[in-house]
Amino acid sequence: MDSIVAVKNKQILCIQAQRLGKIAEITDFLKTLDQVYNSFFFIDNIDVERVRSVKAKRNLYNSEEINESARKNLKYSFYREIGKLISAARPRGNDKIEIHKIKILSPGFWEFFGALNPLQQIRQFLNDRHERKKDNNYRNSQEKRMGEIEIFIKENELIQARIMLLKEAGVNEEEIKPLIAKYISIPLGKLGSHQDSGLIDSAFNDPM
Repeated sequence: MDSIVAVKNKQILCIQAQRLGKIAEITDFLKTLDQVYNSFFFIDNIDVERVRSVKAKRNLYNSEEINESARKNLKYSFYREIGKLISAARPRGNDKIEIHKIKILSPGFWEFFGALNPLQQIRQFLNDRHERKKDNNYRNSQEKRMGEIEIFIKENELIQARIMLLKEAGVNEEEIKPLIAKYISIPLGKLGSHQDSGLIDSAFNDPM
């Protein structure tokens, strides 16, 4: 494995590749990985002060002292501010994930270079699924397969810490659920499908 100059808070993630695939499949995998990485980067770099600044709007649209039209406008404004918050925390420049190396063998591997924490979360997710698939009882249980992302989210310290932050800022459970679904559950589900298809397998971090 080639060495590169170590960069603070950066790492290489190696994902084992069991086979090659069609261009559309490979493209979808890379797009999905990029989306998952961006989501974890946002979670890791969420601006605490900006989260707190949207609390007033959330409280206003729940107030009984305003009419329904004003309530809808304030609710829209609240979600727009959350969207801005997410956009501001997305990776830019050197923080974006990049392909470092591809080894085309059977098995081979993909190497990705990027921010430390998002890559660690991806590694944990892929390896947790890899270990569960070894368990025949788990593999044969549709209920457990359907709940694996929910389990991962509940057990993930980074995600839970940020959920707690949002709650402390006044964002309630009903408002948090669609954010988690859009930015965590759905992208992880797509990444897991590429693991299930045999395109990728387990992963490990290269400390450089």
